[in-house]
Amino acid sequence: MSPANQFYEFVRDDEVIGLAAATNVRPRLDCNIHIVMFDRRLRGREKVMLDALRDFALRAKLRRITAVLPEDNKTAIKLALRLGFMHEGTMRKAHLRDGIYRDFLIFGILGEELFDLNRDAGGFEEAGGDGVDIRGDVRPGDDVLQEPHLHSEDEVLHGEPDGDSPVRQPELRAEGGDSGSPV
Repeated sequence: MSPANQFYEFVRDDEVIGLAAATNVRPRLDCNIHIVMFDRRLRGREKVMLDALRDFALRAKLRRITAVLPEDNKTAIKLALRLGFMHEGTMRKAHLRDGIYRDFLIFGILGEELFDLNRDAGGFEEAGGDGVDIRGDVRPGDDVLQEPHLHSEDEVLHGEPDGDSPVRQPELRAEGGDSGSPV
């Protein structure tokens, strides 16, 4: 099993009634969440789902959780909204089902929003997600070349001074020798 994935089983009376999967887990940042209940009953189970989401967030110290849902899955969209997810964007025509291209809707919830939904669940501070910049500046001063002998990317690549250099088409040669190496 990939360390970039985490799974939960929802169990009632020794019977698995659903699964939650966090995929593409990027610790201290994000994951994609997938929830399925085998009996298709979602209403009334939000608390156990939120508990699983909170546990995912704490274990991986996640800053946010993302759900990507097809536009025609109204049940999942309503569940995401009830869980506190917010619509963040749309991937147009990114899903093909039954010969029809459909949009994907992207929903997200931040760690502080996830824990704020139920005040007795503790705080996101435990996961280090307070949003405070702990590193500080990488380099003091303006983000410009500090040494006069260093040339900008535009100057090196295109022979032009900084800014708005024309994009030149690479010279193509036979045999795929467009990398600059002799053929």
